[in-house]
Amino acid sequence: MEVLASLAIAAALLIGVMGYFTTAYAGVRQDGTRSHAVSQTVQAMEATRAWLMDQYTQGKLDTSTQSKQVQPADLASYGFVASPNMNTTVTYGYAQSGPPGWEITVTTTWQSRGQLQTYQITSFFGKYDHAKSRASQ
Repeated sequence: MEVLASLAIAAALLIGVMGYFTTAYAGVRQDGTRSHAVSQTVQAMEATRAWLMDQYTQGKLDTSTQSKQVQPADLASYGFVASPNMNTTVTYGYAQSGPPGWEITVTTTWQSRGQLQTYQITSFFGKYDHAKSRASQ
């Protein structure tokens, strides 16, 4: 009898814990927009790196540490396609320390179930990246 009672308690706890994690997973998964936002953010980062490569080649990148914003329209010819229901912001600035190059930040925001969601990634575009790309051509 005690064994059955112990099993019943363990089963109740297990079901409760599983329910909690299932609910938490559903909250994280949301409505599928997060995976789209991640894809859009990565696409914007790749386009920004290509755009920076061209800017660097043309001598248009300065070494000011002040952050500058890249317009999504400037990235369109590099493969970036913005979704109408998401806002993607791209900024870059010359690194204040470390190897010479530019720090890039891409932030995508969107509404999901009435709440503002944000996904952000950062990267570095160094002078070494440009030299490596030219060597591979």
